[in-house]
Amino acid sequence: MDDLNHSCSRQDFREYQFIREAPRHWYVFLCAANVILSVCAVFGNAIILLALRQCHSIHAPTKALFYSLTFSDFGVGMVAQPLQVVAGIAALHGDINLFCSVQPFYAAVAYFFCSVSFITMTAISIERYLALRLGIRYRLVVTVAKVASILVLLWILSSIWAISRMWNIVFNKISGVTIGFLSIIITSSCYFRIYCNLRVLNARIDSHQAPRSSIPKTRNVLNMTLYRRSVNSMLGVFGLLIACYIPYFCVLLVVAFLGYSATVTLATNLTSLVIFLNSSFNPFVYCWRIKEIRLRVMLIIRTLFPVCSNIRPSR
Repeated sequence: MDDLNHSCSRQDFREYQFIREAPRHWYVFLCAANVILSVCAVFGNAIILLALRQCHSIHAPTKALFYSLTFSDFGVGMVAQPLQVVAGIAALHGDINLFCSVQPFYAAVAYFFCSVSFITMTAISIERYLALRLGIRYRLVVTVAKVASILVLLWILSSIWAISRMWNIVFNKISGVTIGFLSIIITSSCYFRIYCNLRVLNARIDSHQAPRSSIPKTRNVLNMTLYRRSVNSMLGVFGLLIACYIPYFCVLLVVAFLGYSATVTLATNLTSLVIFLNSSFNPFVYCWRIKEIRLRVMLIIRTLFPVCSNIRPSR
């Protein structure tokens, strides 16, 4: 009788039914895993945010993009994952009213923060390409004000897209997959062009066939060793993001051809957990790949936890 007295949308009610039909232990696992990953994402990204404030060698526009990426990961752990846990517990206990109250909000928040993360990664790849391509004009063209304006626009557009799920879920899914694949293509293209340009630059330097004056002035602006390191670091973050998102995109393709069922709904929830895993792993990747962030994080940890004061950060 409770299932008849609810305010669920058709999509959310179907999902509630499919969760109830699926093996219970899978959703118990999802709730427990989300609790653990939520704590890791909140704690890890909070420390990264503190560390970024103390990192002075990172160029300001690049730091703004890092802030956007880290804030979105923090939001996943702080808001999206706890809401999914509440929705999962409500479905497991047959509380459809609580499920119907939480599920739309959870979906919109999760879509919002994940889309911000995905698009910010594309913006970072473009920024890294422009740093190499523009050379001495980079600091004049790519400014903090311009990057901040673009980020505000991206956050607004991401919120509109996330809310569109409540209006037209078919449009939301199709546009999400389309934007996702376009972002992958643009990001991959930027890193490929960076690789090609660096290879040409190295060939010119190693061959000694060109005079020093003919070597691009990019070297006057960029420390090429640090630049390569930053590109490799962000390429690692991008690779992790792709590894976490591709399973979900594949499930969406299955939904497009086969529609929803208890098994497909379980698959979407499991692959969503893999996406959330990305928000918990990113802080570790930053510490592993970016030396200054690693040093600042270790200082913060030693300040917060004096018992760790004997730990020396690796260089």
